[in-house]
Amino acid sequence: MSLSSSAFIEGFAKSASMTVVSEIGDKTFFIAAVMAMKHARSAVFLGAWLALAVMTALSAVVGSAAPRLIDPATTRACATALFFVFGARAVFEAVGASDGESELTEVEAEFATRGQRTSTRMTRSSSAAAKTRGGSA
Repeated sequence: MSLSSSAFIEGFAKSASMTVVSEIGDKTFFIAAVMAMKHARSAVFLGAWLALAVMTALSAVVGSAAPRLIDPATTRACATALFFVFGARAVFEAVGASDGESELTEVEAEFATRGQRTSTRMTRSSSAAAKTRGGSA
């Protein structure tokens, strides 16, 4: 029992550390930073931490089940194809990115756009509610 327990802990630790390392500097990292500037830091931290824990658990489950369900040659071929697809996508995004525009700037612009849409929707719904109240009185 000790061997399987230590294997689980080792696998979980490797999966968690790889996930943490791969997420630093990613768009989700910047989103969490921007959200922490606008919302309660503890709520943002808890949400980001829970999302990371869920993704780590899902990765561990899929990583454990995949070798049993899929032929290793097929797994290698899919991994190779995905490597090139994501690599080409990264190159395409890097070439298409405007000079000097960072991911942080992109995320802030996206938040501003979403914030404007949300405030517009809220204004419309409050206007509709005011009209309803005014019309029924």
